[in-house]
Amino acid sequence: MTFLNKKRAILATVLIIGMISLSGCGFTFGQDTKTSHSDTPVMNKISEPKELTKTDLSVGKLFIGQTLESVRKEFGEPTIMSILHGNGAPQWEYSSQGLTVGGDPVFLIIVTNKSTGITPRGIQIGSSEEDVQQAYPNAKRVQYNTQLFVESEDKQYTMAFFFSEGTVTDIILTNEMP
Repeated sequence: MTFLNKKRAILATVLIIGMISLSGCGFTFGQDTKTSHSDTPVMNKISEPKELTKTDLSVGKLFIGQTLESVRKEFGEPTIMSILHGNGAPQWEYSSQGLTVGGDPVFLIIVTNKSTGITPRGIQIGSSEEDVQQAYPNAKRVQYNTQLFVESEDKQYTMAFFFSEGTVTDIILTNEMP
């Protein structure tokens, strides 16, 4: 997938991710990744379903609710500064680090194959599908079983994991009601 097509797919995903929980429809995204972290153990494995909460919505040093100024302090100047389609919020892309954030405070985080960040439950790019299912047992399969989607009980917080050949290629975290 070319960079432009990937960006279009991400933007389309951002626009419809809220519809997934309401309508049950899926969406298509994902790509092959050369980054492999499959040897990294899943931290904090859980055996019983645990509700998704705001504390789950972080990857590495990025978290939902963070200000763009703190993102800038941590990651420097973004590669691309634009407007998030659909609501006019700022969107910053850190291409070389595989990160995109939207909103101020941040209500959207997109993690791609260049990211080395890890979720609080130990999932990262390159994690296996089985590890995601263990860490997020309430996750639902969507889009022809190519993605796992998990949401909080009140549907405010969501996470989507995209797979290629059984490993995570992309992760999207959102706060639907910032």
